[in-house]
Amino acid sequence: MLKLLDSRLYIPVLLVVAICGCKPKPKPVQGAGRTSHLSFTNTAEVVSKAEVDAIRETGRVEADLNLDGLPDLVLMRVMDDDTGEVEVFLRKPPTEPVEPVGSVAPMVQENAYIRVGTIRCEVGARITGIASRTRGRYTDLIVLVGRPGQVPRMVHYLNDGAGFTEQH
Repeated sequence: MLKLLDSRLYIPVLLVVAICGCKPKPKPVQGAGRTSHLSFTNTAEVVSKAEVDAIRETGRVEADLNLDGLPDLVLMRVMDDDTGEVEVFLRKPPTEPVEPVGSVAPMVQENAYIRVGTIRCEVGARITGIASRTRGRYTDLIVLVGRPGQVPRMVHYLNDGAGFTEQH
């Protein structure tokens, strides 16, 4: 009878098979977007243009999200723990112009934004990119979410002019 393997090679071969061939498969990213709805109406915090410009962003989308004729801003940033988040800022409408008093020109108000909210992903995943898509008169957001070592998946946030809703 033909001997296939010398008995001294069984243990090293079994170790190689156990180490290389039995790795657990990575879990697919399901429900990657943790923020299922982001309303434009629950706005509270006013942020100056200088504060928005100071954010260390890694991606940006500029579009009129709430259909008021003013360009709004969506910023992506990578956090210190290597996760990411997407923050939505609506441009605050300018105040009524002030008439000059005598020969003194009025002060011009700096552009300001209203921080609408943040899109975050589940623990262990990270936001790796953002993009926009025009659908009729609305601008939707596409957020790329993934886990290290996996191809990112697209999470589509539909805009209805009053907020974003994650498409399932």
